[in-house]
Amino acid sequence: MTTKLTESMKPRLLLTSSLLMVCMSLTLSAQTLNVQAATPPTGQPTEETQGRLADASKVKELLTGQEDTSPYSTDQPYIKLTTAKTKGKWQLTLGIKKADKGTAWADLNGNGVYDKGEENIQTYKLWKPAISSQTITIYGKFNWVACTLNELTELDVSQNNLIAYLACGENKLEHLDLSHNSALEKLYCNKNNLQELNLSAQPNLKELYCFDNPKLQALDLTLQTKLEELYTNRCDLSELKLSSHPLLKQLKADENKLTTINLSDLPELQKLWLGSNQLTEMDLSKLHKLDDVQVQENKISTISLPNPSVISTLVCGRNPLKALDLSTLPALMTLDCSETQISELDISSCPNITYIYCYSNRLAEGALDKTLSQLPTREAVDKAFCIAVDTTDPHDLNQASPASISQAKEKGWSVYDYQSGANDGYNPYQGTVAVDQVLSHAPQVRVQGQLVSIEGDYSAATVFRASGETVATKLPALLPSGVYMISLVYQGGLLYQKVLVE
Repeated sequence: MTTKLTESMKPRLLLTSSLLMVCMSLTLSAQTLNVQAATPPTGQPTEETQGRLADASKVKELLTGQEDTSPYSTDQPYIKLTTAKTKGKWQLTLGIKKADKGTAWADLNGNGVYDKGEENIQTYKLWKPAISSQTITIYGKFNWVACTLNELTELDVSQNNLIAYLACGENKLEHLDLSHNSALEKLYCNKNNLQELNLSAQPNLKELYCFDNPKLQALDLTLQTKLEELYTNRCDLSELKLSSHPLLKQLKADENKLTTINLSDLPELQKLWLGSNQLTEMDLSKLHKLDDVQVQENKISTISLPNPSVISTLVCGRNPLKALDLSTLPALMTLDCSETQISELDISSCPNITYIYCYSNRLAEGALDKTLSQLPTREAVDKAFCIAVDTTDPHDLNQASPASISQAKEKGWSVYDYQSGANDGYNPYQGTVAVDQVLSHAPQVRVQGQLVSIEGDYSAATVFRASGETVATKLPALLPSGVYMISLVYQGGLLYQKVLVE
């Protein structure tokens, strides 16, 4: 049976044919369903992409018979996020000007076109839409973006050059392209796996928190002259390039591999943390606004401190320091110079000092007694303390008499024995029993090279290692290099002293 084509049927067939041709064209390329992937780093879709979006709009018009007048376009700035998670919720905080919010939307299902409800973006508070696609694209003139704790593997912000605040920490990012984000002022990309961080396009950067990126080996900040806060600790930095940073107040770069650092032009610096690096020199003489200095666990042999100074905290322990001049630190309250090689510690110019860690040094032959005699009087509420010795450390030559300990207590101080950190180091120290060398009749232990001898009368002598092994019962004696304990019985009682043979 032959059906005759009527005039009324021709427009319908023509419409159907057009629809089929457009749909076939749209399905020929996977890019049609994800048009933003073809967008170049200019912030605008390509002509090809615009054409495909126009085709998609025409299909909608043909199917519905209505012209597409939606304000939710892809022809505007956007950011794209990809997560390793397959379920759960996004955690986002976004900021945008009120005048620009009317066109903002998020492609939550990844289909490349606006769907009803995708304009419901919560701003300036935590927004937690469900994860329906591992990649989402957020369209709009957003200038404030926080996307921490999303297990992000990719973050594309190259299509939005309006972002001034970006927090993308605690994710799984290995790369972060910021070459088109010149408006960026605050960047928090900590706790990722970034291997490099190029900030040459961020001259206005004020805050940088990139700590805990264990693969980050170098960082150049010579162009960031507006920088105020820098946290780059616990990376793998062997190079940190600084120049003139007249506004920088906080610098934290501890637990890296730095051997040198330029601190010459940081006039506003207040807090400096460079502990656990490989620094050999520390010149702070020009940093007159420093308040908190922590440079412990390096290879520093000398420290040049500013004069005048407002330093209230100085942590310089576990360095090969042989001398420490505190004469320019009247504001000093906390001092940690433990595990160094200093043989004198003069705190007479530090009237505000309240907390002292000076164990495991060479404060022998009355040196520690002198330090304790200089302690300022403190009230009970101050809870002042001095961790003065570590009797478990064979290299600790510090000694104080019971009389010095008693005088310190009368001034409101507690004196402690560190004991390898037992009880957090707060183990009461009563002084070395019967160390009485200030008396004229007490024998004196002398060390000249490897020769250990005694001046004065005594009846018995024992030399033993810290392990308890006896190595000599008669003096003088030639001893190998090391730390020894000597006990002497004499008319005044028992003398017990630690000596170092070098």
